[in-house]
Amino acid sequence: FSGCAMSLPEEEMEVVRPPEDEVNEVSATPEPPHIPTKEERICVLDKDPLPASYKHNTLREELVLGFVDNFRSQFVELYPLRRELLLCPPNELDVPKFVCSTVRPTQLPYKQMYDVDECAGFFADFVEYEPLEDPTHLPAHIISPNTVLQWRKGDAFDLAITLCSILIGSGYDAYCVSGYAPKRVCLADETRYQCPLLKKKKEVKKEEEKEDLEALTGYTLKAIPDLTSSYDQRKASEEAARTAPKVEEEPGEDWDALIAGEDGDDELHGIRVHAWVLVLAGQRDILQESFYIEPATGTKYPVNQSPYLALESVWNNHNYWVNMQDCSNGVDRLSFDLMNTTQWEYILLDHTRNSAALSTSLPGVVAMNDSSMAAGSMDDWEHMPGDAAEQQASEAADLKELTMGFKPSESVLDLSHSWCPKLYIPKSAFDTLAPGKSKTKMYHKCKLELFADYSEPNGLVKRLTLYEDRERTQELEVRELYRFRKDKLSSRERYLVEPLRIVEKFDKGRMPRGEVLDGLKELVYWGGERRVLEFYPGARIDGLIHREDIFGRKVNECFSQHDEGLERRSIHYSLTKDVQSKYHMGWVTDPQHTDIHKVKEVYLSLIHISEPTRLLSISYAVFCLKKKKKKMHITKYLKHDNKL
Repeated sequence: FSGCAMSLPEEEMEVVRPPEDEVNEVSATPEPPHIPTKEERICVLDKDPLPASYKHNTLREELVLGFVDNFRSQFVELYPLRRELLLCPPNELDVPKFVCSTVRPTQLPYKQMYDVDECAGFFADFVEYEPLEDPTHLPAHIISPNTVLQWRKGDAFDLAITLCSILIGSGYDAYCVSGYAPKRVCLADETRYQCPLLKKKKEVKKEEEKEDLEALTGYTLKAIPDLTSSYDQRKASEEAARTAPKVEEEPGEDWDALIAGEDGDDELHGIRVHAWVLVLAGQRDILQESFYIEPATGTKYPVNQSPYLALESVWNNHNYWVNMQDCSNGVDRLSFDLMNTTQWEYILLDHTRNSAALSTSLPGVVAMNDSSMAAGSMDDWEHMPGDAAEQQASEAADLKELTMGFKPSESVLDLSHSWCPKLYIPKSAFDTLAPGKSKTKMYHKCKLELFADYSEPNGLVKRLTLYEDRERTQELEVRELYRFRKDKLSSRERYLVEPLRIVEKFDKGRMPRGEVLDGLKELVYWGGERRVLEFYPGARIDGLIHREDIFGRKVNECFSQHDEGLERRSIHYSLTKDVQSKYHMGWVTDPQHTDIHKVKEVYLSLIHISEPTRLLSISYAVFCLKKKKKKMHITKYLKHDNKL
């Protein structure tokens, strides 16, 4: 009877009702707001204000689509086991567009978008990344870069095309890449990566500041030539490294094993579709090594050290190349010589990159360089013998007849201009930094919070929190950066483990008391024990550059360029018993540590000032300040009366 449903009388049925508290808690819990997907946003998109290029194709675009479709059918017939290529996906209005025409090179009028590092970091914060709905298939729509910037949200392909458009407009040789990546990359999961702000940088020795003689006198000194031998320096460094004692360093974190630790547990490992950006060397300041850029996080990877698994194709605003190299061992050894037809199969005849390959691939055409007779002038032909000149003229005519059909303006099918309008980011949106004016990133044992300028009342723009464990439950340290504060506070570091310590750094121009500069540069505060203040040299009238307060004991001060030659001063305190108990209560700071640089006055009973290092006409003395008790005066008068 397990499959039968038995009914009981209503009298025997026991109705179980939850307590009223639980009912209230369930009803009070709000449901999370529904976040529309990419396809849902496309369905409700207002199509009327969009340009005409979004709604239909021109004759040239239709011709390109037919040519690309012919290439796709031949490619599928020759390589039936290859995955589908991203060639002509529909846009947000379901109009098929060649993916190369979606790239719209634009140089934006912001200096943060001109350098590749700043551009990648800003773009990753400016837009919100959403994973593909089907991680193993190409997206159903590829929207225009302008729509991506307007929505400030998109998948890997949308972000890669938009970032590539900006980098090409800034002068870089950038390409969009379609391939496969591990799960952590496809989901933009950086919880196993080290925070970029914590990576150790090479220590750079600070050179001594030298006076600018050109600014003072108007003359420049001729630089002394460096006559040291580089060979001797190299030998000396090798000898020092060989004879130096070996110091055992802490192993630290094994980042490679930590990052790739859970990739093998993914059931879809190796077939997750992804897109990123490739920047080849040769333009701008990229002269030696090419690299990848992950558009979702802004991380740069060298082409020989990247987490990507395989590469299907690359494209820019001129052409489309299909990878014909083996990626079974990864993409670290791929060659990006796009003119090599055995490694890359191109669709269009790109004259800017494939002209040399074209001249050698035509039947009966001999490869000629710029110094050959094919590029010569008619004046050179006049000095040849008659037969030689006629023969050379006939060969040139044959070459012209063969190559006439390959001119881009006549018969060669070239790509039309992009159907997307020029990219535009308004200044109001650019200043918000991220959707919602804030963004949180999770890294290994730390959390990074970013805030837009003027979005926080205290001027906070960045907060980095370090934790003891990977679950981020126990805080160790908090680092905060500030901008546009009246008190010129630039950063604050709070150490939450013993010994408790707070470090504040200030910019120049601090005036807490009206128009008087105090020149405070750095403040280090140990809770209830002592504090150290560093001042900018020459910023104070009294020449103070260092001050150390040991609360209730002494004060050490150091001076520079003092008018009276004072270099150091030390002040020692001693408290009476009745004031000592009040003293400790007077140094309790605010819980928010906002006024830790303010010192409350304390009643002192004894002050001792030590002698300075240099004495001119200043004299110091030891003196006492004691409260006179009225009881002592009364006994004095009584003794005087008894004598009388």
